[in-house]
Amino acid sequence: MPLKRAEWGAPYEETKSVCFPMVDTDTGEQISCEISFACLLPAPGQAKDILAEFEAKREEIEDIVSRKYDAGERPPIITTREG
Repeated sequence: MPLKRAEWGAPYEETKSVCFPMVDTDTGEQISCEISFACLLPAPGQAKDILAEFEAKREEIEDIVSRKYDAGERPPIITTREG
């Protein structure tokens, strides 16, 4: 798994997604990753604290973006619940 959680930078909300920094363990390059709100909300249209939902699922999300990065997706973006 070449990506790990960045020690700097914090997750933040964009218009329809949460962006968060990861680091390529081979090169040290910071990689900007993203997950859509639709993947974080329990049901369509249900209001929630989106960053709290992100933090609750963060380890799983980081594993998914790392696999996407390993597969060559640059930048890794999660747009469906399946990743």
